Amino acid sequence: MKFSRVKLRRKNRIKRLQNNQQRINFAEEGMRIHKHQSGEICAFCGNAISEETFQELESYFSADEVAVLKNRIVEGKKKVSQLSSLIISMKWTQAAFYPEYQETAGNILDDLVAHKKIILSFCDALEDALESKEKNLFSELDELDIEVPEDFDFSSYNSLVKNNKEYGASLATKKRGGTRKAPI
Repeated sequence: MKFSRVKLRRKNRIKRLQNNQQRINFAEEGMRIHKHQSGEICAFCGNAISEETFQELESYFSADEVAVLKNRIVEGKKKVSQLSSLIISMKWTQAAFYPEYQETAGNILDDLVAHKKIILSFCDALEDALESKEKNLFSELDELDIEVPEDFDFSSYNSLVKNNKEYGASLATKKRGGTRKAPI
């Protein structure tokens, strides 16, 4: 699956940033750490920051498109993190099955664990891509070309659980003395 490239077009250009992502990131960080008051002293160069500079940078970084993209990135990272947490929390144990089903359970669980790793790897790739875009909002990054993994197929596992439960129920019946016959 290919994920489209998103490149923001700045509504107003700031020549001193010269389309340099490091300078853009630096200016954005400066906007975050400084009070937005005329005369604020720059922590880096020690010069006073004018009201015009604050307005220019605020306009540059708070354009509608920038805000929308930042929000999409934050939401995307949150969704990927939630999916990763859900996948990580999935636990299966071979010991939950009767001895007759141990080998089959081991094979099925190995497949599920392997697929779990594939999905987590996919989530990591998405997270890395989102973080990269977050750091390079104004740059066009390469298309993300990764395969979306199939969802889990629990049919074999569910069938095994059903058989295991039925086996346990039949053992309980045998333990109680089998089926009871009605008195004659």
